[in-house]
Amino acid sequence: MLIVEDDPNDVLLLDRALTRMKEKCPFHILSKSEEVMEYFYGRGKYSCRENFPIPDLMLVDVRLAGFSGFDILRWVRNHPEIQRLPVILWSSSCEAAEVGNAYHLGANSFLTKPVDFTELQKLMTRLHSFWCARPEHPDFPRGRNGSFESC
Repeated sequence: MLIVEDDPNDVLLLDRALTRMKEKCPFHILSKSEEVMEYFYGRGKYSCRENFPIPDLMLVDVRLAGFSGFDILRWVRNHPEIQRLPVILWSSSCEAAEVGNAYHLGANSFLTKPVDFTELQKLMTRLHSFWCARPEHPDFPRGRNGSFESC
């Protein structure tokens, strides 16, 4: 799972929730929206696909500094190599315009961030069980060194 979240408090809670899961879920948390492209291109510190694989799922905060979650979703959907990657947008609010825009751009789901840690743990477990632990997810073409080629 690849998570794009820039709020340090949410990052800490996500890290704790995912680390404490009974069924281990490999995850990476990016705190800067600009890192997403570097991650998928396999550049810099993300160059080793063994350590930074193409994820089975992306969870992206809508309100990020720099590129918004909508920008990231649009970018993913415009790259044939990863356009089928499940992307879930989430936000601390549930404004109808944000939800509509998310689905219009091709989000697989839109979630409201839980305010309770126990609920966050349950949500992360459900996301992992549904999106990551299932054998039916699409296989994404990998280019040289595990990165996609035509961007």
